[in-house]
Amino acid sequence: LPPESLLTIGSPEHATLKGRSILYQWPVVGWCHGVVEAANTDRRRKVGGEVANAIVYYEIDGEHGAHALTLLQYGTDVDSTWVLLETDGSGEEEAEEGHEDGVTVMTGAEFEPLLSK
Repeated sequence: LPPESLLTIGSPEHATLKGRSILYQWPVVGWCHGVVEAANTDRRRKVGGEVANAIVYYEIDGEHGAHALTLLQYGTDVDSTWVLLETDGSGEEEAEEGHEDGVTVMTGAEFEPLLSK
């Protein structure tokens, strides 16, 4: 699990959300890759009554979505779950099979252990 401070508006770690990659499971569409474009700091911006802590860009539809990411929804088996993709440390190196732009690309089989936690 990521540290709770990463999701807490106003914490120093919250600002480091910007640029991080996530996978988010939408109710109808399923899993989509997104990139956090901003660590939201405006407590007036809400999603489903909860304060949004991240603005995520989804290349699949070119849209931005505000999210109230929580640890309770992290890696669960219900809709609106999400996981944080960690960099593999390859940086600017040439992408290898299974890696793109320094982000580990996970297959469906690799998600199963995350979802069973």
